[in-house]
Amino acid sequence: MAVVAVVGASGTVGSVAARALLGRGHEVRVLGRCRQRLQPLVDAGAQALVGNLTDVDYLTAAFAGVNRVLTMLPIEGLAREHRSWQDLIGIAMIDAIAANSIEHGVFLSGLCADGEGDLGLIEALEAQERRLRELEGVNVLVLRIGTYFENLAAGIHGLRRDGVLVDAIEPDLPMAMVSAKDVGSIAARALDRPGYRGFVVREVLGERRLTLREVVGIVGARIGMPWASYEQASPESYVDGLMAGNFSRDVAVLLADLAVAFNEGRVRSDPSSARVDWPWTTFEDFADELTARYRAAAT
Repeated sequence: MAVVAVVGASGTVGSVAARALLGRGHEVRVLGRCRQRLQPLVDAGAQALVGNLTDVDYLTAAFAGVNRVLTMLPIEGLAREHRSWQDLIGIAMIDAIAANSIEHGVFLSGLCADGEGDLGLIEALEAQERRLRELEGVNVLVLRIGTYFENLAAGIHGLRRDGVLVDAIEPDLPMAMVSAKDVGSIAARALDRPGYRGFVVREVLGERRLTLREVVGIVGARIGMPWASYEQASPESYVDGLMAGNFSRDVAVLLADLAVAFNEGRVRSDPSSARVDWPWTTFEDFADELTARYRAAAT
């Protein structure tokens, strides 16, 4: 069995991957900033290593003796210089991986991460892909992921309250959407039995493409609000709304730029990339689960 490090293990993708790898007999180290959030994985048998992901010494020590690693670039809604912060994390990870001669790595990226133009948050992922491509002696699998179902949770909360889902994406734009739990399972499979060599890209697109208007219809039917609607915000009002929700202006602008890139067709699937085949969670499954949690919280 291998020694596997999981970065961002307190999130859905990382925690699902860590549990799956523990279940397959691997020694798992879980990395994060908060020991309390990692404790459920410790209870399941993982070793928690708490520290700052910008600290190369922390990462180098955490990766010592590791054969395989799951990496990602976290998003920090309050960060004032978000891209610089993500670059610091990315560079520290590259240095720690190289220092420990890790054999296999999986990196969570985004669609069209080698695209052109202003791509908002995806630009940091593009830069990290370039760094990983230049690593010598490390086999890297890049999972380019569509939109997570879970990213819609805050908007769905507003939908329940006001009957309106507000976002900056065009209402009838088909988007690849996927469950974070599926991504965690896919990453675990790749780390359990790594069959990739060199630098490999796979797209993770989910069961089917959905528009946000369709999302509203699916959720509205389940919460007793079939009249619910979708409202497209301008990039400027979208930024204002995110800042009102305690995002920094820097992160809010990056999210708005990403929405514009989606609307202009600059975030898209790459026909030349292979795609992951998986027994996908459907959005209907996700909506059922989310609705059940809301009802349980209300009782």
